[in-house]
Amino acid sequence: MEDIIYRRKGEKGKIIKMGDSIINVLVKSKALEGIIVEMEPGSEMRASAHSGEEIRIVLEGEIEVDIRGDKYILKAGDMLWFSSILPHKVRNPSKDKKAVYFLVNVHPSATAE
Repeated sequence: MEDIIYRRKGEKGKIIKMGDSIINVLVKSKALEGIIVEMEPGSEMRASAHSGEEIRIVLEGEIEVDIRGDKYILKAGDMLWFSSILPHKVRNPSKDKKAVYFLVNVHPSATAE
């Protein structure tokens, strides 16, 4: 594992296509993952639940995060943290604008006290 990972704007990490979304994994370590997610208008990512924590910061557009049936609308500049053991899914409610957000997944080993 590298001690330092440095990326300039526009540089890509590992790209994963998931339906109508593009997942750009900028960094992945034992403790966390830093990801840029681009969602096409109207697209949705399937529900999941897993150990750890998540932080989402919206860079462009708007996303709707559904956590246990509670819906949170996030716009550019908004942030949401939650325990990722809670069932959650994300969608882009826009009919014509792409949504882009930065996601940090913190793995359970990093949160153990």
